[in-house]
Amino acid sequence: MREATSVRFDVEFKSEGRRSWWWTRKGEMSPLSKGRHTQGTPEPTQRMIERVKSFYSDAVLESVAIERFSREIYLQDTRLTLPQGKRWVKLDLNTFPNVERDVVMTLNDLHPGSVFTDLDPRTLVISQGTDDQGVWRYELTAAANVESNPNTARKKPVEATVWVNHDGLPVKVEQRSTGDDGNRNTKVTKYSDWDATPPVELPPAAEIADAKTATWTDRY
Repeated sequence: MREATSVRFDVEFKSEGRRSWWWTRKGEMSPLSKGRHTQGTPEPTQRMIERVKSFYSDAVLESVAIERFSREIYLQDTRLTLPQGKRWVKLDLNTFPNVERDVVMTLNDLHPGSVFTDLDPRTLVISQGTDDQGVWRYELTAAANVESNPNTARKKPVEATVWVNHDGLPVKVEQRSTGDDGNRNTKVTKYSDWDATPPVELPPAAEIADAKTATWTDRY
């Protein structure tokens, strides 16, 4: 896969069974992080809009996160209460450590380079690619590798279908597995606008609240 400078992502996860659950995440990575930053070049920045179905009710939690390399994070969330006139909070490790950690982990998982980090490479089997209307399609099977990842099952088989364009860049990934609770899990990730996504802008300074002035309330 060649290096790209930017991309849009759109991810949908569904867990269907006795206790159904879902979430969606979409946004942009522009400039796209390569895991490092060279001084004097634009800093990698990403924006994510997330909607999550509550485990315990019909409530839907909504948030918007913007991160600039490295770990400069701005957040909007239905669980945040901010001072009047403020729309964003700038997170810091001392005030909201768990929230910041969760945002960082989620954004890391969305990076195109992290698509298969939850699969055990020792068990990975990849089919020969077939041409599917201008993109290459591959079928994969593997065991889950990261037990904490909710879209995979603990050491149970994971099936995936991957569509790759002729530049070697993924355009769609569909992963299927069965969870420990018996739920059938499906995650579909779509990538688009490779190298054509406008730069992500930071929130206006006047709209940003200090973390110490914000209140977080868990609502499930």
